[in-house]
Amino acid sequence: MFDYKLSLIGGRNDNELSYVKNIIAQYNIDNVKLNKWVFYNDLPDIITRSSIGLIILPDNFYNKYLTAPNKLFDYISFGMPVVCTDFPSIRDLIPKDHKGVRFIKPGDTQGYVSELKRLLTEEKYYNELQQSNLTLSESLSWKKQSANLIKSIRSK
Repeated sequence: MFDYKLSLIGGRNDNELSYVKNIIAQYNIDNVKLNKWVFYNDLPDIITRSSIGLIILPDNFYNKYLTAPNKLFDYISFGMPVVCTDFPSIRDLIPKDHKGVRFIKPGDTQGYVSELKRLLTEEKYYNELQQSNLTLSESLSWKKQSANLIKSIRSK
């Protein structure tokens, strides 16, 4: 059996975390670590000790049409495969047919579980998604984007 730990990060206060704390206690889960909000400077250290970026968002207007989670790009820049709620606002940020971000329908808990299990057990699949995100992160770098901007300006 694969031994894993899940670290959930992002609750700004105890009130926001109480729902998850109650679920952890109710099911006597011992391999989940719950963290409050993490300062941006501390994020790289945490990400380098992680394997998969997980973004589960509530199904609401803001998330469907307005959100652009910074952590999505943090995960991609570190080459982490990402499992993410499928909303138009997020899907529009990722190139069509990109493999490194796996989109799951809102509320599809089993979809998240299946994708996470696959990433944790299929090394070839994991490596494919990781490489896809590393390649994407290179194209999104400030250096690459600046070169594209200059090229565009010069062609006018």
